[in-house]
Amino acid sequence: QKLIEQLNKSWEDKIKDADQVEEQRKRMLEEMGLALGTEELKLPQLININEDRMKSGAIIYALRPGRTTVGRPDAEEAQTIKLIGLNLSKQHCVIVSDGNSPAVVTLTRVGNARTWINGRLVEEEAVTLRQNDRVLFGNNHLFRFNDPVMSAHRMARRESRKQRQKVREER
Repeated sequence: QKLIEQLNKSWEDKIKDADQVEEQRKRMLEEMGLALGTEELKLPQLININEDRMKSGAIIYALRPGRTTVGRPDAEEAQTIKLIGLNLSKQHCVIVSDGNSPAVVTLTRVGNARTWINGRLVEEEAVTLRQNDRVLFGNNHLFRFNDPVMSAHRMARRESRKQRQKVREER
């Protein structure tokens, strides 16, 4: 019966249904804190790292200006980035981005939450994240911090050094 109804739907109705499904998908991804648009990819971000190279970089969380919370979906307060796993607290940590370019981004753990940066347990009040820092939430959620603006500055400096080196070699 449902198959016959689907076959009898007009093309316009099918497009409307597909648009509704896509809109729902986008809302769900936004609720999960994932970066969706090109504007969000210009913001500082956490990019997943996985032992399978094909899965690394598949998940990107944009760190919007202001406060980003990391924790479990069952937390009393809704979390911006929702993760499930061993040693993840309901309210795990807070990441604050000042919104400047390049951004200053700090991570503050909540309570005794286990968060590691570059292999060191975060015990201080707040830690400033630097380009390419590795951040481990709990036991298995590993990310690399990336600020696209800082990355572009570094690439430009590197290219400038190469150009200067090339000029010296030509002399």
